[in-house]
Amino acid sequence: MRKLKLNIFLIGVVTFFFSEKFVYSNGYIGINLGYARNSVKPKINGESNAISKKMNDFDSIPAGFHFGLEKIFQNGVYTAAEVGMDFAEAWEKVTYTFENGDTFSYKVKKGNSIDLAMKVGYSFGRFIPYALLEVIGTTWKQKASFINRRTNTFKKSDFKLGIAPGVGGQFKINSHWTAGVEYKYAIYGKQTLSIFDNAISIKPSAHDVRARLSYNF
Repeated sequence: MRKLKLNIFLIGVVTFFFSEKFVYSNGYIGINLGYARNSVKPKINGESNAISKKMNDFDSIPAGFHFGLEKIFQNGVYTAAEVGMDFAEAWEKVTYTFENGDTFSYKVKKGNSIDLAMKVGYSFGRFIPYALLEVIGTTWKQKASFINRRTNTFKKSDFKLGIAPGVGGQFKINSHWTAGVEYKYAIYGKQTLSIFDNAISIKPSAHDVRARLSYNF
């Protein structure tokens, strides 16, 4: 199912760009590096508990590349369509000891991401501020273990889709190079890990800011 979701997403990206290339006049490719603050707040059977209180937000350093098509209309309106990929694996792990001495270990891991963004802004000469809306796909993994006389381990891995609204700005250095910065807030769908008669659910989110450098062609 995870591969099917990923394949459908990639087919959508390719189809989108083949259709949009007739609208946009300029292309660009570039790299990006940033900082993300990730939150999962796990709940057991829909309620907060000692595990969720112990699990802190965790940081990641997304680094990747992007490819886009853009156009500035005569009235100054700027539009762009972009696809990108980030490499930014990060995780958070907590342990909890029950009154009977058994230990529970729980780990959430964020994997790499693929995203498709639409941007709309206005050109002030060399500087262009814009708003963006992004569809993002990220692999999220949960792992839970009961450590007692024998270890019982439960795992769940999903390619989850999310929505990420944001804002950004870019400055044209010369005819080929553009530097910029973006902020976005990503919200993903819920993922549930079944453990015996219980379920741990997470609904990940992330604040993300990054610097970008693009080559226009």
